Amino acid sequence: VFYEIQDHFYCIAPGVCGNKARKFAALAREGQLPSLLVSHGGPQSNAMLALASLASHRKRKFRYHTKPMPPWLRAQPIGNLQ
Repeated sequence: VFYEIQDHFYCIAPGVCGNKARKFAALAREGQLPSLLVSHGGPQSNAMLALASLASHRKRKFRYHTKPMPPWLRAQPIGNLQ
């Protein structure tokens, strides 16, 4: 059995669509989003990018903790750091 979810058009904020929108939908409901969002993970995390967009769209503060970026990535940003 193959089941495909066609939710790439379901967005809760600019750039927060599909899979990430489903994951953060409960958090994004009116009255549920705290004034400060705090998260942690890798320097190129897609979840970080989605949370930052959601926080900006809803005029909330966002703080993200990560290990220091490797020198090679700092010298030549790629992926979400471009």
